[in-house]
Amino acid sequence: MPKPNWRYILSVKMEDYSGAQWMTMFDEAATMIVGKDANTLAEMAKAAPEDDDTSEVDKILQDAQFQEFIVRARIRVRGRWSCWLCIRA
Repeated sequence: MPKPNWRYILSVKMEDYSGAQWMTMFDEAATMIVGKDANTLAEMAKAAPEDDDTSEVDKILQDAQFQEFIVRARIRVRGRWSCWLCIRA
């Protein structure tokens, strides 16, 4: 049986001096945030014991939090794509 090709759909809260916004990042952008591709993280999660709160997967996801990034985002307002936004860290 072939292995699945795992991909990210990552919900993130982006903040800057003007406020905060929830966004969805897909595979390419989420891989840059997490630092590992989804296939690698899935293999690590499968190998880790279920009751282990200090697993390597948890550490990787916790390390990705509260970091500064330069983000270029496409913003959709009222159901249509309206503009590009570039946020500087």
